[in-house]
Amino acid sequence: MNLLIAILLSIIQGVTEWLPVSSSGHLAIIQNIFGVKDALPFDVLLHFASLLVIIIYFRKEILALIKNFDTKTIFYLFIATIPIVIVGVLFYDFILVLFKDVFLIGIAFILMGIFLILTKRIKEKRKIHAKDALLVGIAQAFSLVPGISRSGSTIGTALFLKIKKQQAITFSFLLAIPALLGAAIYEARNITITPIAILSFLICFVVGYFSLHLLIKIIRKGKFYYFGYYCLALGIFVLVMLATHII
Repeated sequence: MNLLIAILLSIIQGVTEWLPVSSSGHLAIIQNIFGVKDALPFDVLLHFASLLVIIIYFRKEILALIKNFDTKTIFYLFIATIPIVIVGVLFYDFILVLFKDVFLIGIAFILMGIFLILTKRIKEKRKIHAKDALLVGIAQAFSLVPGISRSGSTIGTALFLKIKKQQAITFSFLLAIPALLGAAIYEARNITITPIAILSFLICFVVGYFSLHLLIKIIRKGKFYYFGYYCLALGIFVLVMLATHII
């Protein structure tokens, strides 16, 4: 992978990992356009940078969770992680194939867009419960499909369940830690540390930090659904590009 493509992918990952627009979908499209092969280890390296962003950004919440030994929240995170582990293990090879199917990615973006737009008029009311945590976890498992956003599916599902915005945000991003950590550990053996890899990691980390900060501000202002229009437009654009044989 040459330097310019690595930088491009790093910026895209940094921007789209936290915004509810599917970083995996964006990376898959770019990799298909440029013919990037065997990019999974590189993608995992970028996800590790994203993991570091969460740990630093939510360090107070994580430390409080450990210090206070909040068994309820830990239990909720545990049961919410189960679906993505099961799906990831059982359908690992199938999921890899999906990254080559640009048509399916376009459809996934459209479905994600509709889902996000539907969150527009939902009003927050209550705290999260065990059943809610499991449903959010199931939503996270769907994000293994490129074009389905992890933050979009988890936060969106929490909002549909009328969970308060701040708790929906915090739970969603704490839930990302075991998922990203598991993927990073599993693929760590295939990651090659090079100057380009280090530069890509740093770019993704810096861009990702500001992207996460931006998303949280947007959600608090009640504008989360705006990203739905982007996903919808991108999905249609991808399908048009395919129909005209441009990609």
